[in-house]
Amino acid sequence: MRRTRQKSLFPYKTLLRKYRLALEDKELLLQKGEAFGDRDLRKLIAKFIYESKGISCSFEQIVIASGTEDLLGKLVLFLNDFKYIYIENPGYPNIYQLAQRLDKKIIPVEIDEEGLKTRRLKERALCFVTPRHQFPLAVSLSKERRKKLISWADRTKSYIIEDDYDSEFKYKSKPLPSLFSMSNKVIYISGLTKTISPSLRFAYMVLPKALLGAYKNMFGQSSCPVSSLDQRMLSLLI
Repeated sequence: MRRTRQKSLFPYKTLLRKYRLALEDKELLLQKGEAFGDRDLRKLIAKFIYESKGISCSFEQIVIASGTEDLLGKLVLFLNDFKYIYIENPGYPNIYQLAQRLDKKIIPVEIDEEGLKTRRLKERALCFVTPRHQFPLAVSLSKERRKKLISWADRTKSYIIEDDYDSEFKYKSKPLPSLFSMSNKVIYISGLTKTISPSLRFAYMVLPKALLGAYKNMFGQSSCPVSSLDQRMLSLLI
């Protein structure tokens, strides 16, 4: 009964109207689209994350993809000179599999009530974290640990991959600022799959300006894996 009531709350008619509006653009289905995603949608995302999460960036820094795994795969390939990757333990299982597949040395880092144990971070590396709502333990990275994590990245010239997992669902308190808003050594990843629908595969990342040129050189000729129709629908919905 509960599942039936939840389904009845889903805005089917609204999404249908937005798709119909998107289809009225006759050129939409005949164009390849931009490699990193629809420009209007990226501008809307930039506005949304500034207002809701304090992240200040240009739309050029935003890359749209079909899921977190897609973005992580490209990032690990792009940052190929990093031999090590720190991963939360326990943590997101797909990142373990991805790192192993791409021949990265995995260094698990334990989690406690304050989040990632930052004193374990030593090597120059990538560090994958879910600071707002750690998966699967649901703790938040404390303010002190955030400062130490960023200090480590600055000192060792490392990069932090911030997965803003489940961050939209926070009701009781004001969320802590994103790591991206605190340092230029952070790559921010988030998505709308849980917010809208699991069948709509959609994620995005925000790159630091220092990485943007090199990332464009590597992936600038590729196609965006999210259909132009879905992207236009999301623009209209937002």
